Amino acid sequence: TILVMVAAGVSVINVAFQRIIKPLIIMPFSAIVLGIGSCSGEGSRMLWHFGKSFLGFCLSGAFMVLAVKLGNTLCTAVITPAISGSDSAFQNAIILIVQINLTALVVAGLCKAMDGMVGKVFG
Repeated sequence: TILVMVAAGVSVINVAFQRIIKPLIIMPFSAIVLGIGSCSGEGSRMLWHFGKSFLGFCLSGAFMVLAVKLGNTLCTAVITPAISGSDSAFQNAIILIVQINLTALVVAGLCKAMDGMVGKVFG
Protein backbone atom coordinates (compact mmCIF):
# COMPACT_ATOMS: atom_id res chain seq x y z
CA THR A 1 0.00 0.00 0.00
CA ILE A 2 2.81 2.38 0.83
CA LEU A 3 4.57 1.72 -2.47
CA VAL A 4 1.34 2.25 -4.42
CA MET A 5 0.66 5.52 -2.58
CA VAL A 6 4.20 6.81 -3.14
CA ALA A 7 4.22 5.90 -6.84
CA ALA A 8 0.76 7.36 -7.46
CA GLY A 9 1.57 10.46 -5.42
CA VAL A 10 4.80 11.10 -7.32
CA SER A 11 2.97 10.69 -10.61
CA VAL A 12 0.19 13.12 -9.68
CA ILE A 13 2.62 15.64 -8.16
CA ASN A 14 4.80 15.48 -11.28
CA VAL A 15 1.82 16.32 -13.49
CA ALA A 16 0.63 19.04 -11.09
CA PHE A 17 4.00 20.75 -10.83
CA GLN A 18 4.43 20.73 -14.60
CA ARG A 19 1.04 22.40 -14.94
CA ILE A 20 1.79 24.95 -12.20
CA ILE A 21 5.45 25.79 -12.87
CA LYS A 22 5.33 26.05 -16.68
CA PRO A 23 2.69 28.83 -16.71
CA LEU A 24 4.67 30.70 -14.06
CA ILE A 25 7.75 30.49 -16.27
CA ILE A 26 6.01 31.70 -19.44
CA MET A 27 3.95 34.49 -17.80
CA PRO A 28 6.81 37.05 -17.63
CA PHE A 29 7.33 36.69 -21.37
CA SER A 30 3.70 37.41 -22.21
CA ALA A 31 4.29 41.15 -22.69
CA ILE A 32 7.10 40.44 -25.15
CA VAL A 33 4.99 37.93 -27.03
CA LEU A 34 2.06 40.36 -27.18
CA GLY A 35 4.36 43.07 -28.54
CA ILE A 36 5.78 40.79 -31.19
CA GLY A 37 2.30 39.44 -31.93
CA SER A 38 1.17 42.86 -33.13
CA CYS A 39 3.37 42.29 -36.17
CA SER A 40 2.29 40.13 -39.04
CA GLY A 41 3.71 36.84 -40.22
CA GLU A 42 5.93 35.02 -37.76
CA GLY A 43 4.93 37.30 -34.85
CA SER A 44 1.25 36.45 -35.16
CA ARG A 45 2.06 32.75 -35.34
CA MET A 46 4.15 33.05 -32.18
CA LEU A 47 1.28 34.85 -30.42
CA TRP A 48 -1.14 32.11 -31.51
CA HIS A 49 1.21 29.36 -30.26
CA PHE A 50 1.75 31.17 -26.94
CA GLY A 51 -2.00 31.64 -26.43
CA LYS A 52 -2.68 28.02 -27.29
CA SER A 53 -0.02 26.80 -24.84
CA PHE A 54 -1.28 29.05 -22.06
CA LEU A 55 -4.88 27.96 -22.62
CA GLY A 56 -3.74 24.34 -22.51
CA PHE A 57 -2.06 24.90 -19.14
CA CYS A 58 -5.17 26.55 -17.72
CA LEU A 59 -7.53 23.84 -18.99
CA SER A 60 -5.28 21.05 -17.78
CA GLY A 61 -5.62 22.37 -14.22
CA ALA A 62 -9.40 22.14 -14.50
CA PHE A 63 -9.15 18.67 -16.04
CA MET A 64 -6.84 17.57 -13.21
CA VAL A 65 -9.41 18.58 -10.59
CA LEU A 66 -12.06 16.72 -12.59
CA ALA A 67 -9.82 13.63 -12.82
CA VAL A 68 -9.25 13.55 -9.05
CA LYS A 69 -12.96 13.95 -8.27
CA LEU A 70 -13.98 11.41 -10.92
CA GLY A 71 -11.44 8.83 -9.78
CA ASN A 72 -12.45 9.17 -6.15
CA THR A 73 -16.18 8.98 -6.92
CA LEU A 74 -15.77 6.05 -9.29
CA CYS A 75 -13.77 3.93 -6.85
CA THR A 76 -15.99 4.80 -3.91
CA ALA A 77 -19.14 3.88 -5.84
CA VAL A 78 -17.70 0.54 -6.95
CA ILE A 79 -16.15 -0.65 -3.68
CA THR A 80 -18.41 0.78 -0.94
CA PRO A 81 -21.39 -1.52 -1.69
CA ALA A 82 -19.11 -4.53 -1.13
CA ILE A 83 -18.34 -3.34 2.41
CA SER A 84 -21.97 -3.09 3.43
CA GLY A 85 -22.62 -6.73 2.49
CA SER A 86 -19.74 -8.10 4.55
CA ASP A 87 -19.95 -9.24 8.18
CA SER A 88 -16.26 -9.83 8.90
CA ALA A 89 -14.09 -6.98 10.17
CA PHE A 90 -11.04 -8.55 8.51
CA GLN A 91 -12.84 -8.72 5.17
CA ASN A 92 -13.93 -5.09 5.53
CA ALA A 93 -10.31 -4.09 6.23
CA ILE A 94 -9.06 -5.91 3.12
CA ILE A 95 -11.79 -4.31 0.98
CA LEU A 96 -10.88 -0.84 2.30
CA ILE A 97 -7.19 -1.42 1.53
CA VAL A 98 -8.11 -2.46 -2.02
CA GLN A 99 -10.32 0.62 -2.34
CA ILE A 100 -7.53 2.94 -1.19
CA ASN A 101 -4.98 1.39 -3.56
CA LEU A 102 -7.42 1.31 -6.46
CA THR A 103 -8.40 4.94 -5.93
CA ALA A 104 -4.76 6.03 -5.94
CA LEU A 105 -4.02 4.10 -9.13
CA VAL A 106 -7.14 5.32 -10.93
CA VAL A 107 -6.51 8.96 -10.00
CA ALA A 108 -2.86 8.74 -11.10
CA GLY A 109 -3.88 7.10 -14.37
CA LEU A 110 -6.57 9.69 -15.07
CA CYS A 111 -4.15 12.55 -14.36
CA LYS A 112 -1.50 11.09 -16.67
CA ALA A 113 -4.10 10.44 -19.39
CA MET A 114 -5.42 13.99 -19.00
CA ASP A 115 -1.91 15.38 -19.29
CA GLY A 116 -1.29 13.41 -22.47
CA MET A 117 -4.62 14.41 -23.99
CA VAL A 118 -4.17 18.11 -23.27
CA GLY A 119 -0.59 17.90 -24.54
CA LYS A 120 -1.76 16.47 -27.85
CA VAL A 121 -4.61 18.96 -28.28
CA PHE A 122 -2.72 22.10 -27.26
CA GLY A 123 0.88 21.01 -27.85
